[in-house]
Amino acid sequence: MGEFGLGLAPLESKPVSKIEISKEREEAIARMENFQEFPESQDELIHQEEEQSMIARMSKSRKQNADRRPAIDKQAAFVEFKTLETESGPAHEKNIRENRADLKNTRLHIKGKTELCNKIKAEIDDVKSILD
Repeated sequence: MGEFGLGLAPLESKPVSKIEISKEREEAIARMENFQEFPESQDELIHQEEEQSMIARMSKSRKQNADRRPAIDKQAAFVEFKTLETESGPAHEKNIRENRADLKNTRLHIKGKTELCNKIKAEIDDVKSILD
């Protein structure tokens, strides 16, 4: 009568009764009544100190940004860096030029070897076609 289902449910899956709900609610209410707020004066003092320190940091960073020279593009900066004898700019420029020359020579060498490989491959293909 009015029963349906596929079997018995485990005991821990039974619905919570109204009495248990009210006990949980009473515990929650008791915890809320025992809650004590922090004095607002302490919070206000801490908030004011944090605000003052943040304002000081912001004004300091604005002053530092005002002291910087305006930004220049990368090429102009590198040209300026190369001309300073006190820096390692000239040495870097020399290394860059040497590396570019080495790269150019290596590319030419690879190009020659590639052409030689292509000639040999063509000869192999010719001999193969004659044998077939």
